[in-house]
Amino acid sequence: MTINSNSGTVAITANQVTGSMTVNANHTNDPVVIGGNAISGSLACASNVPAPVSGGVLNTVSGSVSGQCATLVKVK
Repeated sequence: MTINSNSGTVAITANQVTGSMTVNANHTNDPVVIGGNAISGSLACASNVPAPVSGGVLNTVSGSVSGQCATLVKVK
């Protein structure tokens, strides 16, 4: 799943994601919300303004986590 270059509201919550998720270069008024997802791959975020937030519900990720999303996951 790739979420790139959006300017409107973006919320990715409570999903089962098969594979990796990349969230890059979104420039929005409110932070992109990435929370409560189960991701069976990696999660990578970069160049989002403002940086993404979890909305208070952390994600579970089976692969690596990098960039701005590093604080949005439960510790394994």
